[in-house]
Amino acid sequence: MIGSDLDAKKTFVSEKVHKDVQSIFQLGASQETSNSSKLNNPVVVKSSDYTDGDGGKDKLILIQGEKPSNPASELIVLIIIR
Repeated sequence: MIGSDLDAKKTFVSEKVHKDVQSIFQLGASQETSNSSKLNNPVVVKSSDYTDGDGGKDKLILIQGEKPSNPASELIVLIIIR
């Protein structure tokens, strides 16, 4: 099941996340995500460039999927690029 393999989550963080912020992501990677919180069948619907108030170039991503409580769930992710 997606999000259930704690070892895979930890490996992903150590291999794919910048070392300066790994500790933040390791907190989430070390915990099991409850079934009610998982976004199943995720699909990236749109990705847009975003300029923050300081002129930083970031990325906004809209993801749609399904949750047990809401079959039409959405998630917006902000990726800060520095």
